[in-house]
Amino acid sequence: MASILFPDPDRLAEHSPEFSVLSHIPIVLHPTGAVFTEATDYLRDRALMIWRNGRRKSPSAGSVRQFAYNLSNFLDWCDEMDLDWRGIDRGHDAEPRSLVGYARMMADGRWSDDGPISRATIEARLSVALDYLSYAAAAPRRWRGSFDDAPILGYGQVASADRRCAIPSKADVATWLDRLRVETYPAQHLMTQAIFETGLRREEAVAIRSSQIPPPEAFYPGPYQHIEISYGTKGGRDPADSDRKGKPRTIRVRTDFLERLYLHARNPKERPAALAVFRERHPGEKAPDHLFLNPETGSPYSIAQPNKLFKRAAPAPMSPWTPHMGRHFWACWTLLELLQEEAHLAGLRRGDLLPSTLKEFGHSSLLRLKQYLGHVSEETTDIYLAWASEHLRINLMEDSR
Repeated sequence: MASILFPDPDRLAEHSPEFSVLSHIPIVLHPTGAVFTEATDYLRDRALMIWRNGRRKSPSAGSVRQFAYNLSNFLDWCDEMDLDWRGIDRGHDAEPRSLVGYARMMADGRWSDDGPISRATIEARLSVALDYLSYAAAAPRRWRGSFDDAPILGYGQVASADRRCAIPSKADVATWLDRLRVETYPAQHLMTQAIFETGLRREEAVAIRSSQIPPPEAFYPGPYQHIEISYGTKGGRDPADSDRKGKPRTIRVRTDFLERLYLHARNPKERPAALAVFRERHPGEKAPDHLFLNPETGSPYSIAQPNKLFKRAAPAPMSPWTPHMGRHFWACWTLLELLQEEAHLAGLRRGDLLPSTLKEFGHSSLLRLKQYLGHVSEETTDIYLAWASEHLRINLMEDSR
């Protein structure tokens, strides 16, 4: 995930009065913390009107800040889709890995934690993406081939009645994970499985620490455990923090899967073997506490690793197949489980849990789901609830046969 760093005007002025003209221009950082040179150059040149592209008026500091947020969203989408932004095309409806695909994934909520995005926001993000790609293609940069930056129309806006979440079955995901297990190292397979088991974002999955996994003797009785995470989470994150700690939240984990993670951390052939490689390659350096380590280098995986893993073990259960879809999968199936738990505690039978009364009945379940997921909107939970309603409706039809 790209980060945005905002300069300190006072420190810039202290360094040199000439730098004060740059005080409102954000710096875009790669997930590694390195400066995203092309994106930062674009923001600078657009802010200072070096890159005009037909514009006559300098943008305000607030506008430049919004340009940075919109550009970061586009670059994160490229990363999520495993696309090189230099080669991306305008595309059409049949091309999900294009700018039209980007727009449609925002319109139907697939590229958002907050559900379908408004047309105004989509158009603002597209405008910046188009301008950035046109900037990259222009002389003297020539970072990519020629690009037509005319506005993109006709990507469609999903009507509220059609805002449904397409989710694969548990059997299809289990089959895909079994194929992935054969093709990958245990750390890679478990990191991917953790997304489906807990609803972790990809940056949270690569950043989870071994020290966060409790021993089985500390488990509470029952099918689920709860652990707190903060590495890689959203909210309150300092862009300069190499540990990428954000706002803490609690996640729900199946007891047997949490025990498997604990065993991975201590199995001599798995994480300890990777640690031995790290110590051999980096004598005297502090060993990483990350749970998932590359057995070839002993180092933590990059934020791009989950995307690469989702491209393997073809065929995928659905398209597009990304870590973000894994999070939606967990949310839908977990909401259904929470609703069934709530119904059981209320003394209801399976047939009493009706789609028509689900939202009114399931307030507690929705609240718990939002807490597990972290940043998620009412609109997104409504989509998950619609999926659960449809699932229950189909089950009721089958029971009546």
